Amino acid sequence: MGCGCVSQHQVGIPGGGPRQFLYTATDKEFVRTLDKEELKEKNLLLTYFRLDHEGHFVVTDGFRDLVRRKGVPRRYRWRAWRALTGWSALSKPGWYERIMRKAPDSKTVEAIEKDLDRTFPGVEDFDDRKKRELANMLRAHAGLFPSVGYCQGMNFVAGFLLLVAGRVPDAAKDAFFLLVQMMVKYRANLLFCDGLPLLKLHTFQYRILLQRLFPDVHRHFTENQITPELYLTKWILTLFTQPLCFDAAARVWDLIVCDGLQAVVLIALGVVKLWRSRLLQEDTEGILEMLSMRDGEPLAGGEIVKAALALESQIAPGSQGTLLATGRQCSSGGSMPSFALHAQAVQRE
Repeated sequence: MGCGCVSQHQVGIPGGGPRQFLYTATDKEFVRTLDKEELKEKNLLLTYFRLDHEGHFVVTDGFRDLVRRKGVPRRYRWRAWRALTGWSALSKPGWYERIMRKAPDSKTVEAIEKDLDRTFPGVEDFDDRKKRELANMLRAHAGLFPSVGYCQGMNFVAGFLLLVAGRVPDAAKDAFFLLVQMMVKYRANLLFCDGLPLLKLHTFQYRILLQRLFPDVHRHFTENQITPELYLTKWILTLFTQPLCFDAAARVWDLIVCDGLQAVVLIALGVVKLWRSRLLQEDTEGILEMLSMRDGEPLAGGEIVKAALALESQIAPGSQGTLLATGRQCSSGGSMPSFALHAQAVQRE
């Protein structure tokens, strides 16, 4: 993940871990549990502490706005994502265990096993245990959605969920439930099913909006034969978990979890906005090197989201807003795709 993975904090285990207090704690008592890094965002942590109802968040418009604008501190991120994705809808007793018994075909299993060591290589937290949990998640996903199966990119999405879940009780089960919600409720399976329809749609949207919002960058890219497929495909199929470091990826995921997969277009444009002047000075090799994000100063997730949200107001009016609305309908609304109907049928069994 670019600049490396940061281990989960020892205190404040997110998403249903042991409670720190057996009574209603005061703000001062809570602040005393913060470590040195957390004290840097004390005020934001206090906001989430006050919104925390015995390990759960109530999702309101105000809560969504808070997550979009400010992000979620690490100790609260997992339970916030669970609330925002509607994770509890999948917590039917025994469902997870039944899904885990659904085995995909041998070809799919072989493809999954081949990609395990390619997933976050060198990241200390992604150890052999996490790799086995990832294999189980991907096998179960392929069994649950046989028409989709397994596609490269899913390994990074599922693996990232495992890393964010950290040490919560039943982390693998939690991560799988969130993966299913991402695939069904957020329509992420449309990124990976035959023909990659959602990837193609978001690439089309990005291409049009890049030309409208940054005509100089678009012209410079064209002159250097830089097409979106050379960099955007990887960004979208891994939901930015590959080019960005852990904290940056987690912050842009805050926006994705709130807004749906359509946010990936804004996030990609936000990166261009931040790097606009530098990109215009680079040749073909330099542009590709920058967009690969392998070297150089890593981008901060908060800055990417800030840039993306600033662009949102420019995109909203007229036909540009229609472009994004089309993506929102595809990725979060409209008729239920066949893989989602299949998942609902399995859940009712």
